[in-house]
Amino acid sequence: IDTRIYIDSPYNNQQVDGVLNYQGWVMSESKDAKVNVYVDDELQEEVTRYEREDVLEAITGYGGRDTNKTPGYKGSINYSNLSEGYHTLKVDVVIPSKGEVISTATSKFLLKKYSTKIDKLHELF
Repeated sequence: IDTRIYIDSPYNNQQVDGVLNYQGWVMSESKDAKVNVYVDDELQEEVTRYEREDVLEAITGYGGRDTNKTPGYKGSINYSNLSEGYHTLKVDVVIPSKGEVISTATSKFLLKKYSTKIDKLHELF
């Protein structure tokens, strides 16, 4: 099954605060293609599919609008339980009826956690 998948974010030098938002798009000839998103092989529960006119206009083939009414996917990750260091975001396109992964995209990201630093303390009168 002809499929194309892309991860738009996270992107290089993206700054986040408490939550890491991810998004991208999938074009597939399969109408029932499902998107599964993993962080460090842990399935993320809240993946939203939505219409992306920019993708529908720019990417030809892959079944077009007939099979790709909602090519966009997005969600968020609360990274408070992730350690500092490199992590992997993996997106699988799955055909649920067959339990078959037909395409995969991955992106590594470096998570750095910083403590707040107080430079000066002023008294208010």
